Amino acid sequence: MSGPAASSATRVAVVLDGPRPPAWQARALEGLRAATGVEVVAVCRVAGPRPSRAAQRRHALERRLFGIGAGADAVLPVEVPDAGDPGGATDLTVWLAGAAAPALPAGMRRLELVHGDGARPAVETFAFAAARGARTVVTEAWLRTGGSDDVVVARTTSGVRVFSPVVTATFALWKLAALVPVAVQRVAAGAAPEAAAPVPAPGPEPVSEPRLLATVLARWLRITLNRVLFRRPWAVRIRRHGPEPTRGWEDGGDVHPPWRRGHLYADPMLFERGGVHHLFVEDVPPGSPRGVISHVALDGDGRALGELEPVLEAAHHLSYPFVFAHGDEVFMIPETAAARRVELWRADPFPHAWRREAVLLEDVEAVDATVLEHDGRLWMFVGIAAPGSSTLDQLHLFWAADPRGPWTPHPRNPVVSDATCARPGGPVFRHDGELVRPGQDGSRRYGGGLSLRAIDVLSIEAYAEHEVGRIGPEDVRGGAHATHAYTVDGRFEAIDVRLRELRIARRLRGALRRS
Repeated sequence: MSGPAASSATRVAVVLDGPRPPAWQARALEGLRAATGVEVVAVCRVAGPRPSRAAQRRHALERRLFGIGAGADAVLPVEVPDAGDPGGATDLTVWLAGAAAPALPAGMRRLELVHGDGARPAVETFAFAAARGARTVVTEAWLRTGGSDDVVVARTTSGVRVFSPVVTATFALWKLAALVPVAVQRVAAGAAPEAAAPVPAPGPEPVSEPRLLATVLARWLRITLNRVLFRRPWAVRIRRHGPEPTRGWEDGGDVHPPWRRGHLYADPMLFERGGVHHLFVEDVPPGSPRGVISHVALDGDGRALGELEPVLEAAHHLSYPFVFAHGDEVFMIPETAAARRVELWRADPFPHAWRREAVLLEDVEAVDATVLEHDGRLWMFVGIAAPGSSTLDQLHLFWAADPRGPWTPHPRNPVVSDATCARPGGPVFRHDGELVRPGQDGSRRYGGGLSLRAIDVLSIEAYAEHEVGRIGPEDVRGGAHATHAYTVDGRFEAIDVRLRELRIARRLRGALRRS
């Protein structure tokens, strides 16, 4: 293809699998056509690898087992015709096809997606990662120029659901469909490249389809059996502030609010005001399909100053009650993902009554909004899922002068695209002179742990962070199998844990109490 055209928009040619591309590639094409500063001038198709009949049968079985519909890798029911002139003037070729791209002449530019060790197309990479029990798969968007100065313009780390290659691929591919336009816009804007990651060694040889199917079924049966035999309630552990947030949890908590029997508690939030320590939690009453926000006040010794009582309820599920002060007012942003919006509530009066003040984000699958006041601005960190993908994978950042908004999206969104740390896991806190953001590790499963991330750069142009510690279920006493929230104030700190209880043992304890 010829060199760049004189145009204000970046002229792009897109290469898809053909004649009927998979759904995720079609969505990526739609995103490119809608992207600001990008003009799609040609669409080309390349015959790529197709799954075997055995793989197709396994895909169909997994879709039925897990209710995931057609999936991101399902081919479209109609052909996508070639469009435009592939020999015309273009600035960039976007290669999404599963077939290997040809050699690129010097001076030309091409964006390619490289999955894992780069040895296989996307669906095969995710399938074999699940078969091997891998934790993650890294996908990078490489800008190739035909020379030695290829660079990474975007990177995402996808979690691997070892019980299902199709679930793993579905979440990852829908995310990639949204990431491709972002990567192309970064190229068009001349954004600085990301640091290159070491190229991993080639993985082992692929497993056979019969063995892969047997592995999937065995893991699915084990998960099903565990859910039949065990309850998995969430609970909260609270202790007096220790020197290190990552250590000492094996001793359990030493503060015990008046928890109510049979309720599930998660997403603790500590908020100190007027010398009183306020604890807000997600509270799921027995038999209820949705959570409410409950509150209890604690004195400096950890004694409850009243009962643990609901302070905010809705017709849909509520969780993650992020509470913060701005000026003389106190606000809460509860998670309202079930309503597909982010809402701001104001205390009137604090802490028992709340009025909805504003809708900050509308028609979006957003979770765990967390606000930080820093350098004269309010910064909102929030997990936002691309349609069809996981809420665990991508962190978006917004800023505003007032809690009510307007909130401006960060130009580098998503500022973190990594299932091991992206989703917020509690308020940003200061430790050893650094701002530390707790991020959920959802790479293997929901509640897989917490990554504590020191914020290196926070500005309207850039964002960077790195890990300084971790809290995993294994760090908590009492049979914890998951944890995903951490909070701290001047006196106390808290985490939540998911336990595992044998159902028959619980019934026996109940019978003994009644006898």
